[in-house]
Formats: sequence, C-alpha cells, structure tokens
Amino acid sequence: MFMSLVRVSGNIHVLEGRTNLGVITLGGDDCLVIDTGINRDQGRKLLNVLKSVGLKIKAVVNTHSHADHIGGNKIILERSNAVFYSSSLEKPFIELPLTEAIYLYGAYPPEVLRKHLIEAEGVSVEDVRRLSNEYPFLRVVELPGHSVGMIGLGVENVLFSADAFFPEEIIVKYRIPYHLNVQEALKTLEKLNNVVLNDYDVVVPSHGKILNKEEARQLINSNIKAITEIRNIVLRNVDDGLPLNELIKRVLRDLALTPQTTINYLLIVSALKSYVAWLVNEGLIGLAVSDEELYVKLKS
Repeated sequence: MFMSLVRVSGNIHVLEGRTNLGVITLGGDDCLVIDTGINRDQGRKLLNVLKSVGLKIKAVVNTHSHADHIGGNKIILERSNAVFYSSSLEKPFIELPLTEAIYLYGAYPPEVLRKHLIEAEGVSVEDVRRLSNEYPFLRVVELPGHSVGMIGLGVENVLFSADAFFPEEIIVKYRIPYHLNVQEALKTLEKLNNVVLNDYDVVVPSHGKILNKEEARQLINSNIKAITEIRNIVLRNVDDGLPLNELIKRVLRDLALTPQTTINYLLIVSALKSYVAWLVNEGLIGLAVSDEELYVKLKS
C-alpha cells in the first residue's frame, strides 16, 4: 500500500511503499516517474495519487526489469502518453518479461510460475540516455549486479539507488540477498561507497526507508558483509568434489534456510549459482560432469 507523496528535495518526491517510487516534477503538470510497482493495482494507485496533486506522467524510468519495478508499466501506458526508458541491457527483459521466468526456471516455465511475481506485462522501452540528453539534470548511474543492467538515477543531491543494496530486515529474513551477478553486485557496492555517494546527501533505495549519506554507507557495508559471509559459506562447503545440488543443500542447511515456495527456491538457487560462478571466475573452484551430474570441486 502506498503512503503519501513525500517531498525529499526541491522537485524530487517519493511515493513510499513496498517498492519506493520516485516522482520528479518537470514543470507545469508533467512529471517523471522512477519505477511503477509490482502490478497493475500499484500502477493504478500511482496514477491516482499523481492525479490528486495535478500531475501527469510524461516519462517512466525503469531501474531494472524485475516485476516489482515494472508491474505497473502496462496500465500507465494504457492511461497516459508516457514514454518508458531503461538501460539498453534491461530493455529486452522489460519488453518481454517472459525471459525473466525462462532464465530463473532454466527452460520455458510452466504456467503456474508465470505469475506477476516473476513475470509482468511488457511495454516498449527507449534508451535512457535519450532522456538524460533531454534533461541534463538527470544523472544515470550504472549499478549492475542485482540484474544485468540495473541503473540508478541522480537528481540534484538525491540518489535513487534501485536494488543495489537492501535494508537489514530483508537481509535477516532472506539470508541470501538476490543478485543475478553477485561478483558485479559487490563491485557496485564498493563503487557506491567509494565514489558515487560523495556526490549525494540523500539516498532513496527501492526497498526500505529514505536514508542520509551516512545511513546509506552503513547499510552498504552490511550488504557487503552479508555477501562476503555467503561467499565464505559456499567455499567452505566445497569438498574434493560434490554435486552442485548437494552444495546448495549444504549451504541452505548451514544457513538454516528452508525455501517455502517454488519461486522462493528458484530465486535462492539462482543466487547461489551466482556465487559458484564468482568462485569459478576467480579460479578457486572448478566445474565438471561426473556420474550424470554437474560437480563442483576445489582447484588445487
């Protein structure tokens, strides 16, 4: 459920909710929206809130392609003249969200998995660089890792950081914060800490409360710590050789983590495979096929 429209700074507002949505007024009754929520209902609520304060959507920037960020796209397209923008790497997934379900499942998924939690309704998307050329005050910040081409947006002294990092309650609840490419996600966190945050005073993550710079740094460090701990647990559980599925079971046992739903299981497995890929890339472990299974073993 959305709360009220919160003014953060100047012409920058946030519609707080399960996914925080950015609203940048552009002059007159036009505004730019950052992400649209998880489904049509959230998109409808966004439109109604903006209508109540005399605003209409001129442009939407999707930070990335996950359903809780693009779920309201279709209804906004149907009820406005908004143009949608994203990074070029996220564009294919936003236009055809089925691809997200395919890579999570590893094949064309059964209908039961093609729900709004992992598959939204697609819309056509333009390259976000066109929008930043039109509005030079918009700074596009590349934040890959959580998804392949996730971006954040900087506006004046405010950074919309998308899903680059998560609040403590999500880390505690889920134990393995989801990143498609955790190796890149860690680099993004380090870039935020060491470079990007120097230019901003306020940070708006997609999930959790609005933060000042110091609060954001503390939370980024917590996310770095969580990633490092999971990496160490994965590496510790690799023996001379064991099936990948057995490695995943061992990690889940160490974390006392029991997937409750099919979608939850697929997300956890995808996240853990990203750690395996990271360790393979660093030459610490290797992959091989044995006894009709994919095995993982330490490199000598």
